[in-house]
Amino acid sequence: MLVKIGKNKKKFRKFLYEHEIAQVLELCQQTRYPLRNETLLLITYNHAYRAAEVCNLQWNHLDFNNNTITIERQKGGVDSIHPMGMKEKYLLLKMREEREENCPYVFTSFLYGWKLYQAGTQFEPQNLYRLCLKLGNMANFDFPFTPHMLRHSKGTYLAEKDINIFKIKNYLGHRRISSTEYYVHLAANQFQGINEGSMFM
Repeated sequence: MLVKIGKNKKKFRKFLYEHEIAQVLELCQQTRYPLRNETLLLITYNHAYRAAEVCNLQWNHLDFNNNTITIERQKGGVDSIHPMGMKEKYLLLKMREEREENCPYVFTSFLYGWKLYQAGTQFEPQNLYRLCLKLGNMANFDFPFTPHMLRHSKGTYLAEKDINIFKIKNYLGHRRISSTEYYVHLAANQFQGINEGSMFM
């Protein structure tokens, strides 16, 4: 199904706040495949994945014993190992119960039959893009919601927590610190107290 972007949608938003992400995750329950979609968006945000990266996530990247995920970056990014959150572990284990044994990909598309997890039906980035647009419309956002906004959201969240910029760089898989500085510029807390003492604030 084609999801159209309304003409009244604003385009200046680059990221979502966490309460907006929570709203989108909740709306996944109203979609055809709620478990897959909630897990997909949660992991995309938590690990600052690009759309193609999260669609390439495979079961052998997940270590449920040590609660880690091997992150394979694209666009010349640096691979790393991230901690696996308890919520995402719970959702991933539920997905694993239903998966096709010979399908290497975590996120797959429904093509035929009654089973969701068919071997060789890797979920494609353009499908994730359409899913995000649909969820953004359901949430009544006045801007188009795209998968890359989840990556921006994580970077901005970390910057607003005053996490060391080099830690953010490594978490996002950047090769150059200049790429990470973008998120520091987006963080609103960089101006905290800047107008302190002004008679107009």
